[in-house]
Amino acid sequence: MLTKKYFSISEACDMCALAPHKLRYIDKNDEKISIVKIRGRRYYTLENINYLIKTYSHIDQQSATDNINRLAITNKQFLERIDQLIKNFQSLAKCLIVS
Repeated sequence: MLTKKYFSISEACDMCALAPHKLRYIDKNDEKISIVKIRGRRYYTLENINYLIKTYSHIDQQSATDNINRLAITNKQFLERIDQLIKNFQSLAKCLIVS
């Protein structure tokens, strides 16, 4: 059982599976998050972390899925272009042999 009252940004990031820059952006823009500042550092309560997990933990997962899909499309286009270049090269080679 957790006995801590406040969690640092790195601890919150680990618990929420969010990157630090995304967590900072969220806590500035989401009014439901009320961070505690102690000596100029951000600290999150367990309530904040539970809310972040429920509301935002899917962000990085969706982002990773989008990146994989984009990469698959890019690879497919790249392979299609290579195939086209090989066909062009073979056609050129045939023309040179016939000439």
